[in-house]
Amino acid sequence: MPWIDLRKGSWVVLGALLVGLLWAVVSADRDDWPTFVGDEATYLMAADSLARDFDLIYGKRDYDRFVERWKRTPEGLILLSGDHGAHMTFSKPFFYPTFIAPFVWLAPHKGAQIANVLLLALAATMSARTLRRWIGPSAPLLIAVFVFSSAAFGYAFWAHADLFLLSLAAISLSLVFSDPEGQPTKLGLFKWAIGGALLAALAFSRPFYAPLLIPAAFCAPRPRLPRLASFWAGTLLLIFASLTVHKTLGDSWTSYDGQRAAFSDETGYPEVDFPSTEWDAFVYRWGNLAWRTDAIRSGNRLSVPLWLWNGFYFLAGRHVGVLVYFLPLLLGLAAGPKDSPRWALTVAVVAAVAGVFYLRPFNFFGGGAAIANRHFLPIYPAFWFLAAGPLKIRWLAVVTLVSGLFLWPLWIEADEYLLGADGRSRFVSPIANSALPFETTQRHIGPSGSEDFQANGLWIRPLGPEVGVAGPESSESLSHAPGTMALASEATAHFLVGSEERVGHIVLTILGSESVVPDIEDAEALSTSTDPAQRRFLLRLGPRRAIHPTWWTWQNAHLYRLDITFRGVSSTPVAFSLSPLESKPESSPD
Repeated sequence: MPWIDLRKGSWVVLGALLVGLLWAVVSADRDDWPTFVGDEATYLMAADSLARDFDLIYGKRDYDRFVERWKRTPEGLILLSGDHGAHMTFSKPFFYPTFIAPFVWLAPHKGAQIANVLLLALAATMSARTLRRWIGPSAPLLIAVFVFSSAAFGYAFWAHADLFLLSLAAISLSLVFSDPEGQPTKLGLFKWAIGGALLAALAFSRPFYAPLLIPAAFCAPRPRLPRLASFWAGTLLLIFASLTVHKTLGDSWTSYDGQRAAFSDETGYPEVDFPSTEWDAFVYRWGNLAWRTDAIRSGNRLSVPLWLWNGFYFLAGRHVGVLVYFLPLLLGLAAGPKDSPRWALTVAVVAAVAGVFYLRPFNFFGGGAAIANRHFLPIYPAFWFLAAGPLKIRWLAVVTLVSGLFLWPLWIEADEYLLGADGRSRFVSPIANSALPFETTQRHIGPSGSEDFQANGLWIRPLGPEVGVAGPESSESLSHAPGTMALASEATAHFLVGSEERVGHIVLTILGSESVVPDIEDAEALSTSTDPAQRRFLLRLGPRRAIHPTWWTWQNAHLYRLDITFRGVSSTPVAFSLSPLESKPESSPD
């Protein structure tokens, strides 16, 4: 495109997008968000404690200040104590709260988001300058596509550490790969030390990012020894400092061991609803959330079916697929070096993803508080630095257009709350919902308020908010029928039904609601009973959708899709239950 001066135009595009993102986070109104997202309350309270009290120790004044400022309680607050509640610290790595603390002090409601964008802008600028050595003047445009044609930019609106960790990874790789061949200067060695420290912060925050330290050993220009010595000195110094801070503040080596507990309006808050002396009793009642090695070693975490299904969903899952929400990574692979040691980045990516699969087999994407796959975010910049040659502008345009098929809800509503009015993720496009597979291995994917449960020998997972637990307002009460659900007539409910044994048939029991009949999409009604109070329908299930271990059994679970619609007139929700059938009867059940 000779009419475009890429040397200036690509910088203008990247700069304009970053300025637009900054304007968007400043002008965003979060007052109508029903709650904080994920760990936001913990990060915000920790940053405010640093800014106001110059410590990371939780106390009642932190709670009072938070409620006064945000006009709501810190739902989802996570605290840690290594001395049975005598000292309580915020159970998150201190890097992100330390970074945003000055911004939160200056602008309590917008400071974290402004800090996110400014650090992202620094990371994007440094990355573009480094990549310009290899791919030419289109480097800023490539970085713009990497950031804004993926789900990465959406995290700027959250007070969450994920975009911060992505920025640290990008800055570190920029420092490492910008060093030219030849005898290193003092400034060059300092860059290597800073690069090692930043990657160490990633590894300390989440251990499965440790493989990102590998490429430095292969990519250091000659002479390597002084560069690698500086790199590992920065790495070890940061880790030592981090261990010291955590041990001093909370008598715990990291923010994930010791006694770790989550607090909400249901549980109450320490020093507000109960004294800190009751910490042990609280942990005993509500559970210890520490990352324990015995839990990590439990179960068949090397199950081949589980890894195969996780690999498939990791790439193309409806909610978390990286080829869906981070499609520009293909640009890095397409322009990647054929002989360069930078292919060590690919090894690091594979090792990091494998670590996530092993440590978090049923939550490799980061839990319900995630846009796409937030655990992938800090790994994503490795693909930026794979690019070793120029890319045609038309390929950048093609990737952006294809990404738009799935990202357009995020492009137009990034400042909105994660969940829509129906409890589903706001940022999953209709195309993704209709064309891509639901991630059966991932526990926290699904509409808000529709948790999976086990009843009558079956595991049942509603895939939409239409199904509720049967209560007094429905045709029958749950009080005498465990596992009973409720669905309005003419509404359609979508389920995953699972069992440790292969299931050919299940029984659908309708309690009351004599005027309604089931309309089954993915199963065949073979026969019915005649009892009007408890009409039972024998359903033949379709083929299995998946078979793999799950969070409720390490045995291979057989999973089936079932869609149910009740036809007819009913003034109250229709109460019903599902149960297995050991063998098909010769006649209708009664």
